[in-house]
Amino acid sequence: MSWRDVIRAARGVVHETMAVGCLHCGTTGEIHGAVRVRYHFSRGALGDLPGPDGYSDRLHNLTTVTFDQREFVPGRNDLLVFESGEVLQVGQVMPAEVRTDFRRADVAQLEQAAFSRYPFLSHGQPWAGLTPPED
Repeated sequence: MSWRDVIRAARGVVHETMAVGCLHCGTTGEIHGAVRVRYHFSRGALGDLPGPDGYSDRLHNLTTVTFDQREFVPGRNDLLVFESGEVLQVGQVMPAEVRTDFRRADVAQLEQAAFSRYPFLSHGQPWAGLTPPED
């Protein structure tokens, strides 16, 4: 087994352990299926600028999801709907790497006020009647 195979196997274990289930939907309401993603959330800082509580000011939220490209590849503006009711809209999808089966996509949380643009979100839970993926 090569070093690359060891790393690929380790990333697979991390993904199986940390991934959460969500529903992959298109912008017009078509449901592509239940998938598993790793949800990464952090805050970017501007630097050594004075801010509240003595820490630097925050620039913006850096939110991404990591997905197994063998399972699915989201498109720009697709929606990821979690059982908790949280909805993420996909932005830029990073290019594939040769060394791994996993890719990242930038996402932004869809605010409740924007649900009216997506009738399938405003008329109840899109999960209704579907079996979510195993966690």
